[in-house]
Amino acid sequence: MGLFADLQTEVKGIFAKQWEVSEARVVPEPTSLKLSNDARHFDRATILYADLSGSTSMVNNYSWQVAGEIYKTYLLCAAKIIRSQEGEITGYDGDRIMAIFVGDTQTSNATKCGLKINWAVINIIKPGLKAQYANNG
Repeated sequence: MGLFADLQTEVKGIFAKQWEVSEARVVPEPTSLKLSNDARHFDRATILYADLSGSTSMVNNYSWQVAGEIYKTYLLCAAKIIRSQEGEITGYDGDRIMAIFVGDTQTSNATKCGLKINWAVINIIKPGLKAQYANNG
């Protein structure tokens, strides 16, 4: 069977198969999820999607090393803040981080998290960048 026929068969099977849904109260481990029509349903959850504003122009205006350091510091701060607010990181994509918050205070935790990430950019990352590269404009 060629690739085209194989993909057609797989796609047809996914569309035809019934979903198996179970109620969830905690974020499942990635290894417990199947690549099939298997889902976890949360009665309530909040998704946080945060990216570094202006990162495309930053890559064009800084050396790759400096841009890489900025990406790393942003993602490090964001990840630690997410975890401190009881969020679970679900993915990274370049300068973006995504997390899910569940539980009784999930909306408040996600909101506080977003505000804390913004605070960290202004009060930790930007001053650190300026201190390290003060003579580079």
